[in-house]
Amino acid sequence: MNSKNGIIGLVVVVVVVVGAFLLINEANDGPLENAAEDMDDAVDEIAN
Repeated sequence: MNSKNGIIGLVVVVVVVVGAFLLINEANDGPLENAAEDMDDAVDEIAN
């Protein structure tokens, strides 16, 4: 029973760490990165 709780706790910690990393990474988008994404979207639209 103790090892089962330990595994569940480890999974919860991993999920929280990955979620925090994704949120921080998304929050750090700068204007140049946003402009590059907009240009990429525009190129895809023209290609279609």
